[in-house]
Amino acid sequence: VYRPGGLTLEIDDFCVESPKQWPTIGSFLLNELKIHAKLKGGTQLLVVCGAHDAPKKKFLQDNGIKVASEWYVGTI
Repeated sequence: VYRPGGLTLEIDDFCVESPKQWPTIGSFLLNELKIHAKLKGGTQLLVVCGAHDAPKKKFLQDNGIKVASEWYVGTI
């Protein structure tokens, strides 16, 4: 994660209109992002996904994207 050997593409707010669209539109978007990132020297993909977003999490895992960390927050 910290020394990928090239640029990291960070994708925050990666979403589709309906969870049913992850396999179709989500796959299309992910593949296009990978192509464009690779052309610009990208070697790593970082996608933000909330722990509660089960459909997106499954989609990412099905596409070989693994969990690297989770953040925990609380009030002061």
